[in-house]
Amino acid sequence: MILADTLGFVSTNKAIYAILSGRYPHPSWSAAAGGDMALTSDGTLIMTGQVPNYGDPRALTAYRL
Repeated sequence: MILADTLGFVSTNKAIYAILSGRYPHPSWSAAAGGDMALTSDGTLIMTGQVPNYGDPRALTAYRL
């Protein structure tokens, strides 16, 4: 889990979810890429995980927030 100013990021083995914080938290974004994640200082979310559609054992995916 990663916590940012207004979002929390949660990853499963199949997907990642961004959850908007506040009084009534709810998912605000998701992507079909799960695994280990890191948030860089410039706001890039980096994921390493399996990509079953392509058969690659590990893949690196970056999301600019």
